[in-house]
Amino acid sequence: MWHKSNSVAKSLIFSLTPRLQLNNLRSVVGALALVLAGCATPVGKSDEEQISERVQERWAAVIAGNYDKAYEYISPAGRSVVTSQGFKNSMRPGFHKAARVVGVKCGTPEVCDVQLEIEYEFQGRRTKTPLPEKWVKQDGQWWYLLN
Repeated sequence: MWHKSNSVAKSLIFSLTPRLQLNNLRSVVGALALVLAGCATPVGKSDEEQISERVQERWAAVIAGNYDKAYEYISPAGRSVVTSQGFKNSMRPGFHKAARVVGVKCGTPEVCDVQLEIEYEFQGRRTKTPLPEKWVKQDGQWWYLLN
């Protein structure tokens, strides 16, 4: 009798062990996948980095003459005042040649001042000049504030 109960216990152990091992393996693989996914997630960018990227994107659109795309960077409040067509009409195609972010300073978590160097062509001459811009954060996104 002892032998039978012992064999039942052994059967029970052997039948549970592969399942437990498989469940443990699944847990380890799942945990490893989460760790690797965490490593693949990019580190959050600072406000200054986010703004610099958006400023460069906006000015790349302006320089390329893609005023519809440049208009999309204007704050929602600005877009409620100036239409896309009005913005396009205020631009001079071919005038702006280059733009470079010189610095970004955030006075508050929602408002940052950007210093740019703009290169433009006027009367056949290329000229560089500083240009300040103000950017505001609304609903987690940075927007160009029209003057």
